[in-house]
Parts: sequence; C-alpha cells; structure tokens
Amino acid sequence: MYIPNADQVTDLAKLHRFIRENDFATVISVADGRICATRVPLILDHARGPNGTLIGHTARANPQWRSFDGEAEAMAVFDGPHAYISPNWYVSAPAVPTWNYATVHAYGRPRIIEDTVLLAAIVDRLVSTHERDMPEPWPAPGQLPADFKHKLLGAIVGFELPIERIEGKFKFGKNRPLNDQISMIQRLLLRRRKKDLREGRASSSWPTHGQPQTRLATFRVKIGFRFPPPNLSATAAMTAAPHCSPRCNTPAAIRSAEYPKCSRSTASL
Repeated sequence: MYIPNADQVTDLAKLHRFIRENDFATVISVADGRICATRVPLILDHARGPNGTLIGHTARANPQWRSFDGEAEAMAVFDGPHAYISPNWYVSAPAVPTWNYATVHAYGRPRIIEDTVLLAAIVDRLVSTHERDMPEPWPAPGQLPADFKHKLLGAIVGFELPIERIEGKFKFGKNRPLNDQISMIQRLLLRRRKKDLREGRASSSWPTHGQPQTRLATFRVKIGFRFPPPNLSATAAMTAAPHCSPRCNTPAAIRSAEYPKCSRSTASL
C-alpha cells in the first residue's frame, strides 16, 4: 500500500486496536488465477505470532477457501472512518479535494481449519464477541440442538492467517497547516451536527475561543480523551466524520485510530 510518511502508522498496539474496532474485513487472495475477495468478520489473536493471527470462517460453497493452502499470500483489509474533504474547507489556497480515511492491511499465508472442535470454537468466539454488547445477549450457539449445529458447521470452513506483514495508513490531513486542520474539523463537525439534528441525537461541539492548540486540546477533553499533543491534529481531522461504531457513543475515528481506550472500548480478544 502506498503510504506517505505523514500518514504511516507502525505502532503494533494501535494497529491491533484498529483491527478489533473495525473487524469486518475484506479478505483478498488469488484462486485459480483469479483475484477473489470475501467480506468476513475476523478475530484477532494478538498473542499468536509476532504480529498476531487473524481467525475466521467462510462458506464452504465459496471457492476462495481452496486457495488457503498455507503457501499462497493473501491480505485482509480493515477499513475505518472516512470522509470527503472539500478544498473550500481550508483557510489556505490553492487546494484540491481529497478523501480522508483510515485503513489497515494485514498480509499472510492463510490455512484452513477442518477440525470441527476448533471450528465450533471459532464460531462461538465470534458470536460472543458481537453479542456481548447486546442488551440481551443471545445464549446460543451452546444451546442449539447438536445435530442442527453439526449440520451448520459442515457448511463452513475455518481459516487462520498468521500476520507476516501489517501496514497502517491514517490519512487525517496531518500534512496541512494547523489552521487548515482546524477549519476542516469545524466543517466536519457542522456536517455531523446537521446529521445528528435530523436524527435527534446530541453532538459534540467545537470550542470557539483560545489559541488553535488550546482549542484542539479543549475539544479532546470535551469528548473524553487524553491524546499526546504530537498526534492530536492528526486525529482531530476525522473526529466529526459521520461514521460511528455501534459499540461506543464516541467517534469511532478517534477510538480506532491512534489513541487510548474510550470508556466502552472493546476488550482485547
């Protein structure tokens, strides 16, 4: 992936946090000479291997799994928040339109998991991960009839992808002057406030007094975060993007990108 120095993220803990918070991935590989892609939720086992291991399953009817031979390389793409940025939002000129976004690419050589006990454990873990924040978590699959569960497990194939290489790109406008970043944030916040008003939700507001760095710090505090100053302007550019994880009431861009856990951050797997 092409990553300018200003957008590159190499901190493995930050990249793992991003994966956990944006775990619906696109797995891409080459099968029978053709590029294949499948959208699947993945589990990150951060303790397995130097960069962690991704675990998931796909439909047995999906031919892509046949390329998971442990030798051919594949990649998993994890996409986070993103937003169109208009040049009219900047103070300085000339400028051009752009798109800000956060993404992590993980590369490795996936291999299939045929063992039914391990496969059942993968399914149970995925279910528990995504049910735990529900008001009334679903108690199954442990309560499913054994024959019914066995039949369903036969229709899927498990796989694991030990991460050999991992790349993070958080394009948040860090290359722009500070005043441009602040102006961009204000416009993104305005878009979010309008969206929240339409949908009847409260929205974070941008402080209007003080020096630029002070205003950025004040905004951090208002939304409940304490970020290291060198990274502050990098994240702030996406704070108000209208893409928020259902797992937390705070902006997903900040939680998932570069910073400490929010009050309801997903626990480590």
